[in-house]
Amino acid sequence: MGKPNPKRLGLPLSEWPEPWRRGWERACQPPGFLDERGGAANWSPRRQRQATYDAGRYVAWLAAHEPAAVGNPSLIAATTPKTLADFANHELARGLKASSIATAIGNAIGVARAIGPEPPPEHLRALWTVVEGLEGRATRERRSPREIARPEDLYLAGFAEMDAALGPDGRIADANRYQAGLMVALLAAAPVRIGNFASLELGRDLRLSEGGWHIRLDAERTKTRRRDIWPVPEGLRGDLEYFLEEGRPVMLTRARRPAGHARLWVGAVGQPLEHQGVRQRIKEVTERQLGRAISPHSFRHSAATAFVVDHPERPREAAALLGHAGFRTTERHYVRSSRQLSIRQMQAFLERFRRQRDQEEADPHPDDLPR
Repeated sequence: MGKPNPKRLGLPLSEWPEPWRRGWERACQPPGFLDERGGAANWSPRRQRQATYDAGRYVAWLAAHEPAAVGNPSLIAATTPKTLADFANHELARGLKASSIATAIGNAIGVARAIGPEPPPEHLRALWTVVEGLEGRATRERRSPREIARPEDLYLAGFAEMDAALGPDGRIADANRYQAGLMVALLAAAPVRIGNFASLELGRDLRLSEGGWHIRLDAERTKTRRRDIWPVPEGLRGDLEYFLEEGRPVMLTRARRPAGHARLWVGAVGQPLEHQGVRQRIKEVTERQLGRAISPHSFRHSAATAFVVDHPERPREAAALLGHAGFRTTERHYVRSSRQLSIRQMQAFLERFRRQRDQEEADPHPDDLPR
């Protein structure tokens, strides 16, 4: 292990002390036929990566501030309530939230347990008291208010942005702006998690069938490890297909080399538009159309909040709307069976609102007619 750099955020796994590195790699490996399952072998790849990163931060701190600890062959034995508390104070001083630090320390403890050996129960309880203290502090911290907009406002903002991207002949004059407007309208109607939304691929995730367009996310690509299906509302179908036929091909031609990727969203030079690029465009559209930037995750809050307000007698269906597992494991089948109804009810409301708005603009109020 090289000389620790106190300014470094975390150590990659390759630079961990050898016993800890080998122990964690072994814990993540699927077991052989006669082998015992590793302590983290049943964790999802995403959870393993996050735990490795969080534990790497803790290991880097130990190397910089408690160098004697890294000589211990057991990470769990080298970890004490004091080292965790000191690490937490260090992270708090850097400006991190208590809730984030609690999660990171919880992951570090999980990695240490998976490496082994299993510590005495009293030692493990003492370690978790640090996490509990941080969680208690997190509940006392004042949360920054999240911008919540009505789903119908978000939906209409997307259409307004697409309209603004059209030229006098009614064709797309600004493909970037048209795409950004489509993002907002589609996310309002199908508020999937931003990671999935940004990486949508034609043919894999976005498909056309006899029933129309659908977003279909396979189980291995969702946070809940369950298949996720979102129908695209019929009122948005024409705009989506127009973008696929006219806007997206133009954007792909900007690439220096032929861009044959299947990603739905396209960047400035024809490349797949990544997570942060999608997020930025959505915030720009909402700020331009609504006067304040709305983050993609707030679309999910907006959908759930609006559903509960509109249907106060059915609050549990808001969980079904967003594809959550539900309030209790025993209600899982109820959530699954009601989710598609919840989605269609929300989308029907958005379409009714848009048609009503268009009708009001097309037909002047009787009081406005010349006498």
